[in-house]
Amino acid sequence: MELISENKRVLGIDISPEAVRLAQIRARGGIKRVEMAVVSADRRQDESGMELLRRGILTQPDGRTCVRARNAVSVLEYQDVTERFLNLPCVDRKKLKELVKWEVPKHTDFPAEEAAWDFTAEKRPGGNEYNVHLAISRKEKVDELLGIILDAGLFPAAVETRSTALHRLVSHMKDPLPGIMALFEIGYRWTTFIIARDGALMMSRRIENGGRDIISSITALIGCGEEDAQGHMLSRGFNEKILGGERVDPVSLEYSLYSAMERPLDNLVSEIKRSYEYFKAQYAVGEDPDRYLLSGEVAMLPNLDRFLSIKLGRDTEVIRPEHFSALEYDVEDVPFPLMSTAVGLALRRC
Repeated sequence: MELISENKRVLGIDISPEAVRLAQIRARGGIKRVEMAVVSADRRQDESGMELLRRGILTQPDGRTCVRARNAVSVLEYQDVTERFLNLPCVDRKKLKELVKWEVPKHTDFPAEEAAWDFTAEKRPGGNEYNVHLAISRKEKVDELLGIILDAGLFPAAVETRSTALHRLVSHMKDPLPGIMALFEIGYRWTTFIIARDGALMMSRRIENGGRDIISSITALIGCGEEDAQGHMLSRGFNEKILGGERVDPVSLEYSLYSAMERPLDNLVSEIKRSYEYFKAQYAVGEDPDRYLLSGEVAMLPNLDRFLSIKLGRDTEVIRPEHFSALEYDVEDVPFPLMSTAVGLALRRC
């Protein structure tokens, strides 16, 4: 068992294809406070998050660490991780590990000896099988990330997946619901979709749809540049009158913007529904989710939660600091939904 004593800081490092996000949490007196949130992004250079990390977001130009935490928890980039959910028989831990080990080569395109892997296991209802969440990466990718963190003067406490970080975050909510919870984090290039049942992570999927698709649709339909399209998306969002069923001039900017954003988001909703139908078939579930939660940079789009509630036929909430009782967010210039994965990572050691 690993414990962090009072008044200690932990850094969560979220690495995505185009950005690195850092969330520093300070645990003191039973309260976990997010006291620093930093985003480094440069989409114009088309660099990966790892390349941005190499360029020094963890350190100042003079080599000093720009964060005060000693321990860091990080994710690898999407393309460097394979996740699988397996149903395996209920056996003792040693035997279960052997069974998982035999599964690893089935889900990689490189030799098993080059793989770094780990898993979690939850008993399925009935107690005859485990639901096993397996994560696999190349050892060289993990070692490279650990080296960057160590070079910044930090201790790499853990490397994990985006889905486990998001699941940990929602498990800290002050009113977690029993039953089924679905969360989707809409990023710039793609969306992470997870499903938890009675508190256990049951499914994770990466959907090739994100903010970039919305921006491309706006530029094509309205005829503006990408920068203007992103500005329209994040400042105007979905028109309240159209959402409320009121008539709007079909040649107006509001109507065109709504139509442009609706197209890629309809595709995303279709993929979410398809994923959930697979989950229902896999686990013999009949009911819809009790709760949809929304995070990621696109979650800041005005009225997106209302739009998705209509499309999904179920209330959809943007995840916010007020959803948590023992977690405070003391950062004004970086929205909480943008930092959801980084915060979930830091909570691993708090």
